[in-house]
Amino acid sequence: MKGDLKKSNRNIVFHILTWLLVWFTMSLLASKGLRLHDYLLKNISILLPLIVIVYINWFWLFPKYFAVKRFWQYALFGSILTYFIYYLSNIFIVEWLELLFPDRPKKQIDFDIYSLPTSFWTILSGAAPYTLGFLCSTIFLAIGQKRKDEQETANLRLENAQNKIRYLQSQISPHFLFNSLNNVHSLILQNKGEAADYVIKLSDLLRFMVYETGKEFICLGEEIELIKKYVALADFRIGSKDVSDNLTISIENDKLQLPPLLIFGILENGIKHSGMGVERTFEFNMMIKETQGFLMVEMNNSTSKQKFDSEKNGFGVESLKRRLELYYPNTYIFEFEKSNSKAKTTLCLNLKSND
Repeated sequence: MKGDLKKSNRNIVFHILTWLLVWFTMSLLASKGLRLHDYLLKNISILLPLIVIVYINWFWLFPKYFAVKRFWQYALFGSILTYFIYYLSNIFIVEWLELLFPDRPKKQIDFDIYSLPTSFWTILSGAAPYTLGFLCSTIFLAIGQKRKDEQETANLRLENAQNKIRYLQSQISPHFLFNSLNNVHSLILQNKGEAADYVIKLSDLLRFMVYETGKEFICLGEEIELIKKYVALADFRIGSKDVSDNLTISIENDKLQLPPLLIFGILENGIKHSGMGVERTFEFNMMIKETQGFLMVEMNNSTSKQKFDSEKNGFGVESLKRRLELYYPNTYIFEFEKSNSKAKTTLCLNLKSND
């Protein structure tokens, strides 16, 4: 509220200073430095009608017609306004000069100031200051309107993008949780002691999901730690190190920023669809490499014949593509190839584009 008031006050001061500058400049040019005081008084009779036409345009004509693209009506009413302002200004100028300089000889006027002017050239020349003022205010307002429209469009696009991102992120955590609970269920049936250890490890990951995934960006190092914990749980579940032994990680700068769960989504999706814990045999191999800010992720995995809910609701590859397009539009390489019982996922990304 206070910010709006300060902005309004600044606008008022700006307008006042602008009109004072116009008044002084036109008087200085007309007087050529001689009897400036007299010209300052005389030009009030021109300045006041000019102010009237500018602010009628500013507060009524422009927003009512031009801003809504009713250009013909705007031109028509603008011409009528300029004509009548010119007519009234003729009367005002004569009366004003007579009031200021009652003792000076009256200038002979070859037309009746109280009659509506009909000569095209007389109107064109006499109304020139008001036409110019009207056009200048229109140009100023049109530029401001364009900037406002562009800002509103940009804000709308940003808001839509943020809403999509929040929606996609809201999908990730429940998806991971449901998969993890399925794992716990399987372990309980096999070994209750191992299930208890699994739940403890799982709590660390869920803590990350609750407190970190709401951020727009996290450090690459945090994402890698999450991946390592998830891989440890995968090893724990199958009773071997087949997953961690086939995960290669090489990171030069773990402070680089990226959206949370971006790499994790590839890992989690690949492990799930590899049939690990479901099929008797599975294949999994993943490489994560970052060099000079360029990230490359490559994963090869087998594909299970079992259909998962994530395929039905579109989570997985399509969700990852949407997130990449929102954060890195047209600046990433993402490939997903699936043939027979194999799948290959490749992601190339410049993480320095977030700096």
